[in-house]
Amino acid sequence: MKFIVLLFTGCFISVTLVAQINYHEIGRKQLYYGISLGMNAGDLNVKRKKISSLNDSIATIDSKFGPGFNIGIIGNWQFSKYFDLRLIPSLVFTERNLIYTSRNGSEDIKNIPSIYISVPLLLRIKAEPINDFRFYVIGGLRYDYDMASKKGNFINPEEIKMERNDLSLEYGVGFQVFFPYFILAPEFKMSHSLFNVKAEEQSQRNNNLIDRLLQRTFTILINFEG
Repeated sequence: MKFIVLLFTGCFISVTLVAQINYHEIGRKQLYYGISLGMNAGDLNVKRKKISSLNDSIATIDSKFGPGFNIGIIGNWQFSKYFDLRLIPSLVFTERNLIYTSRNGSEDIKNIPSIYISVPLLLRIKAEPINDFRFYVIGGLRYDYDMASKKGNFINPEEIKMERNDLSLEYGVGFQVFFPYFILAPEFKMSHSLFNVKAEEQSQRNNNLIDRLLQRTFTILINFEG
């Protein structure tokens, strides 16, 4: 994480030193496109079932952040000086971990890898530009289809099986720096599932323990647009 912070700090300093004033050339285009590259960290918000004789051997269920990365294509409609509508089809690789801790302190870690086709539809609200620089906030909905879902796979019944489809609320902040031929836009986003992503066909232990699973993802992106 320290490396990521240093990378973005260096990126911010370098672009503000060399950027040229061309907001009036690029910043008023109605339609433009770009590429989005980034890193993500995701975990699961675990809603446990009420403790009973069926599940009291497990003291806690925790989720641990796992790493991942994103690559996407940006379509941007700037329908107002201060508002954009953005569609960003992306390929997202990520993993999450569930840690079962028993009453005697032993741990059982379940790794959940995912490969998503992700389609966020977002509204971006931008501040007044200052020369080549402007801040913005962004928010909307994100649809995910998990191509690595184990749903329907009964070879290993103890695997955590996730629903293939998910809908999330996504929001964040970023800033734009206008160069002569493109826009550089570092961005920080969070997303939270709106629906339960735990598949119905689970092992008996998982069904006795887990009521709901909700995904949470933190993403750092560098967008190149123009």
